[in-house]
Amino acid sequence: MKRIHPTKPVELWLVLFALWLTALLSMSAKADDFGGSPTMVKRVEAAVLHVLTEGVPEHDIGPCPNHKLIRKPLERRELSKAIVFAAAEHHLDPFLLVAISFREGSWRRGRKGDRRKGDLGEVSIFQIMPGTLKYAVGFDDRCTIENHRGSALCAAALLAHWTRKCKSVQGSVAMYAGGRSCRKDTKHMAWLVNDRMNLAKRLREVGE
Repeated sequence: MKRIHPTKPVELWLVLFALWLTALLSMSAKADDFGGSPTMVKRVEAAVLHVLTEGVPEHDIGPCPNHKLIRKPLERRELSKAIVFAAAEHHLDPFLLVAISFREGSWRRGRKGDRRKGDLGEVSIFQIMPGTLKYAVGFDDRCTIENHRGSALCAAALLAHWTRKCKSVQGSVAMYAGGRSCRKDTKHMAWLVNDRMNLAKRLREVGE
């Protein structure tokens, strides 16, 4: 192919404009893929608010009228943006992250697993174990439990990695829930995976 060497100012301007437009479209596509748009943020926030104010009876989830995210719309929006951003970055369904984060940490930022109750010291709204947290940083160095976005990126990086490893989203959810296998190898694990997958589907409907 013959190379084009712009020699006139107009030709040079056109080349530069084309490069700028290509870069802009690339960034926009990354933001919009898998729900990275402002519209998706509103949908996710609507689903979060629905869970807190009305519950999801078919999943045995009742309303949480005293949850601070009802009283703090700015933090609710921050959480929604974090989930949508992380899902877009790692090509995941944002509503799956919504479902997992609610089931794991009830959207309580400072929640920690209680070792006296058999927990393993999980941290953040996504209830990530300290050892797994270090593992997640290897897939996304923006992973941190210091804020919602960092926590969401940790969870999304792990789920994306396990989706590739297990060759299925359900397998990645099984790994996230149990850390042992990509398979629903016990009745409890089957319930956990099905619950999170079905809850994500229901929340997607709520957010439409």
